[in-house]
Order: sequence, then structure tokens, then C-alpha cells
Amino acid sequence: MNVNALNKLKEGIQMVYEAGISLGDPMIMYNERYVEYLIAEKLGHTKDLRTQGADAYNEKGLPVEYKCINLDAKGIRKGAVIKDIYELPVDVAVKMAEQKIQNESKTGVFDKSGFSFSVKKLLEVGGKKINIRNER
Repeated sequence: MNVNALNKLKEGIQMVYEAGISLGDPMIMYNERYVEYLIAEKLGHTKDLRTQGADAYNEKGLPVEYKCINLDAKGIRKGAVIKDIYELPVDVAVKMAEQKIQNESKTGVFDKSGFSFSVKKLLEVGGKKINIRNER
């Protein structure tokens, strides 16, 4: 085992945890919540600190939910750098969720992994790329 790499990992985890404490969010690593902070910052949204409910609120105060595609090879997110952000209309997401639930009910096979999207699939179902703030 690479002890140097393991020590760097421990230091990084401690730094993320301490940043979470500074932000008032000791659960910042739970389900990669730190990514929600990065996306909210890019979009100018206000991050919701609660673990249940909206991920953030947009400029109009409306709740928003984020889903992240971690595909380094496709350049959406690489580590802490958000490369691209796409949005999907809520009605499309709801329809897709309903179809998935109905299909699982018919087949008896329940997939707990949630939704899985490629950029191609997002665009096919009505998603669109949105402009994001440049890195600071």
C-alpha cells in the first residue's frame, strides 16, 4: 500500500470535514454533499444545510435538486472542478421516475441505484447545458 498516498487521503478528508464544520455542515461528506456546494456556488444558488429536502434554492427562492454525473472521462466533474452543468425539466424527471417505478413493479426487479444518465441521454430527454460561472 502506498503510505504517502494514504496520508494525503487522510489529510484531504480532514480538510473537507473542517471546511464542512466552518460552513455549518458536519455531514458535508455524506452522499458527496460537498458537490452540492460546488454546484450551488457555480449557479449562484443558496445551499440548504438540511440533509432532507431541497439541495439549494435558486435566485427566485425556489427549491432545486442536483444530480451529479461523475464521469472524469466525459468531463462533467473531475474532483472538485465542475466542468459542465445540465438541467432537466421537473416534469420530464417525474415522468421518468414514474416509468421506472411502473417497470420495477411489473418486473419485480427493484433498482436502488437511482437514475443513471449519460450526457447523451440527458439531451435526448430534453435536458440542456446551462452556462456556469467561471472558476475563481
